[in-house]
Amino acid sequence: MPLRTKDYYRRCRVSVVEFPDRVIVNNAGAFFPGDVETAIHRNAPGIRYQNPLLAGAMYALGVIESQGGGIRKMFETQRERFFPLPDYDLAEYGYVEVTIPGRLFGEAYPRLLMERPDLALEQVILLDRVQKGLPISPEAHLELEADGLIRGAHPHHEIADPNLDVTAPSAGIKVQNLIQEARKSGRIVNQGSRGRPAWVSKRNRGEPHK
Repeated sequence: MPLRTKDYYRRCRVSVVEFPDRVIVNNAGAFFPGDVETAIHRNAPGIRYQNPLLAGAMYALGVIESQGGGIRKMFETQRERFFPLPDYDLAEYGYVEVTIPGRLFGEAYPRLLMERPDLALEQVILLDRVQKGLPISPEAHLELEADGLIRGAHPHHEIADPNLDVTAPSAGIKVQNLIQEARKSGRIVNQGSRGRPAWVSKRNRGEPHK
């Protein structure tokens, strides 16, 4: 049975349901490219249409694209808005459901996209899976980690926030370790109390290092 974008024999409508935080589109027909990855990498329309005459008329009216990939364009549009990417549910053969998120899942993902406009769409897709708690391959984890895009051991990883500063818990632990090291080596001394320390360099006090 050939793949179809719309199975007219089933006499079903394309359903578009709007929610405050997402839009869900249901279509009675198999996913024409076969899988989402193929559609994104190919970035071009299919070479077959169930109804070529109808497809030609719709293209002439500007309703559909014929020179580019509409699926990739949808992913790129969400990426440009710093929003989560669409989710395709192709589990049931002959039925396609697409969820387009309209809300953010956190701050790290959009901040990273703002800071790194050079990221390839394939990298953004992987980051989108990470922020949604979906699995990625160990190879993909190593690639993202090498680029400084995620942190944590596979599969328990998270997006690396480019705005992470010393107020973050993990950074606070690094700062405390440095203070303790400097105190033990005699480079600094506490002029405050134990509850409210005020660390000062011994060199500023005119004292020799131990």
